[in-house]
Amino acid sequence: MRSKKSDFHLPIQDAFPVAVNHTGEIGIEVEVEGQNLPKGFPSYWNYVVDPSLRGESAEYVLKKPATRDTFKNYLKYLEKNLTADPVKIKNSPRTSVHVHINMNDRTMVQVYNYICLYLVLEDLLIQHISPERNGNLFCLKASDAEALIDMLVKAANTRIWGPDENIFRYSSCNVCAIEKFNSLEFRAMRGTISADEISEWVNILLAIKDVAVEYKDPTEISGEFSILGPEGFIRKVLPEYAGIIQNQIGWRERMWNNLRLVQEIIYSTDWGQQKKKEKRLFALGDDEEIVPDFNLEE
Repeated sequence: MRSKKSDFHLPIQDAFPVAVNHTGEIGIEVEVEGQNLPKGFPSYWNYVVDPSLRGESAEYVLKKPATRDTFKNYLKYLEKNLTADPVKIKNSPRTSVHVHINMNDRTMVQVYNYICLYLVLEDLLIQHISPERNGNLFCLKASDAEALIDMLVKAANTRIWGPDENIFRYSSCNVCAIEKFNSLEFRAMRGTISADEISEWVNILLAIKDVAVEYKDPTEISGEFSILGPEGFIRKVLPEYAGIIQNQIGWRERMWNNLRLVQEIIYSTDWGQQKKKEKRLFALGDDEEIVPDFNLEE
């Protein structure tokens, strides 16, 4: 992927123009293996061949991003068609569900807020939705592949965004999708056709997105965590889903450990607007004249 200088305070759709700026917020891809799989629906879903799957298989992809009010209806429609005779769905470890959350009206700083919040909770969320996906090479957690942390730190420092898709697309949080689709892709969910299970995961991701915009920049996330502690923080970020975190063994220590990992990103840069350099026009010794050049960035 081509590296690109980015103003971290521009909306993503302006910083990384794409062919279509979707108004829908949620994209979903459901992988399945089985028998007698339908190769097309009248509407809503595209049938796609995925070479990573085995035997008779398919990836069902929403034709366009859905809204919060409609996405579960589309999932129910898919579930109904995939549970009707003669379709048979196989429980396969190769299948998964990928969720894209549209970020085109957010800034890169807000994207970083979202990423940092997600990474603080990442292994606890995966333990809830898909414990069997822990350590999976196609949805690696940041704690298992810290190159993602290094890349995010470097991009924040340089304001140059261009993660290598060959390396980072298989992270649990696929940040490569920002430049490609103006979205963040979350790859951690196991394969399922259950509308209820997928909807819960989507709603968790949307809840994190919503609270991310409340922070001026990632440093406020760390500061608030230190003040509220794990209990208060999880009630702030995921009030409706706090129980899925607090029911896990060692959840407080795991959140603290994740925060320490994420702090490399949080304190990697000054998140404010970029300053302009001053350009020297005339060398006049002690009385040298300096004028601002508003076309040069740090």
